[in-house]
Amino acid sequence: MPLVRIDVVEGRSEEELRGLADAVQEVMLDIFAAPDRDRYQVIHEHRPGRIIAEDTGLGLERTDEVDIIQVTQ
Repeated sequence: MPLVRIDVVEGRSEEELRGLADAVQEVMLDIFAAPDRDRYQVIHEHRPGRIIAEDTGLGLERTDEVDIIQVTQ
């Protein structure tokens, strides 16, 4: 029964948030072999500038719309 925390910047529609949560759940089913109804997700919205995710030397171009997904097993 993994717990998933999804941190996003405010401003997403309900449909976007549900789509993101559904995509994460698909991964949980496929990769973690979680049972179908084993779904524990918390979506937390932050004001712009409250998520800081800087380049760690990988050369990735990041936007202010970064999502952070944390899985606790």
